Order: sequence, then C-alpha cells, then structure tokens
Amino acid sequence: MTIFDPKECTKPPRADMFLPDFLLYFGIFLGLCAVALLAVAFSMQLWWLILCALLAGVLGAAAWLCWKNQTITMIDSNHFTYTTFLGKTTEYRFSDIQEYRVNQDSMTIILKNGKVHIESMVCMSKQLLMKLEEHIANQEHTS
Repeated sequence: MTIFDPKECTKPPRADMFLPDFLLYFGIFLGLCAVALLAVAFSMQLWWLILCALLAGVLGAAAWLCWKNQTITMIDSNHFTYTTFLGKTTEYRFSDIQEYRVNQDSMTIILKNGKVHIESMVCMSKQLLMKLEEHIANQEHTS
C-alpha cells in the first residue's frame, strides 16, 4: 500500500483510494498479448491459442476496469463513496463499519449495507488511512 498526502501531490489524485497506473499498463500488455495470440492462432492454425487469447483479453479488460473504476472518495469526515470495478458507486458512513477482514493480499470492510474491497497494492490518502485506523482502534477498544 502506498500512502500519499494530497497536499504534497503535484497533480490532484483521482480519489482517496485508487489502484496504481501499473495495473493500467498490465491490462494494456495483456490486451496486446491477446492480439498477438490471435495473430499466431490464425497464421499457424493453432486453434487452441484462441482460448489463450480470449483469457488474456478478459484478464486485460478486468485489470483496466479495476484501475479505472475501483476507488474510495471521502465526502467529509463521516461519509465516503466506494466505486466497484464495474463502476457501481455507493455512499457509506464510517460509522456503518462493522468488521474488518484481512486477507492475504487484500482487506475487506464489512458495513451494515455492503462490503468494500481494498487491494494491497492501492494508493491511499493519509486522511483516509487515519480515519480507518481510528475506527479500527475504536472498535478494538469497545470489544
């Protein structure tokens, strides 16, 4: 996870949490691999490569969608919006957080009316991280 201070950024960040440009480049790379695999499949008549091309294309599109859409934006100190990789945006309150689940490569925040998925490679604002840590500390203190 990369933590940034929006005040120190040379250009305004896309959101308080977003996926790095690496994922965009990886998605483009997989798309190019899909095109190359299709070219080889048709030129050499290796039809099984079409399945590999399809897989690379789908994974490339998924990587691009994650990079483009998956964000958290703080509205104020009590509310935030979460946008899924498919582009669905939902507004939540920090007070609605019920549980944190730490996975091997990500974290899931369980809320009263939904879930927020945070990959380990995200770029997150210092302000959002502090708000989440504050809520975790309050939850542990009351448990």
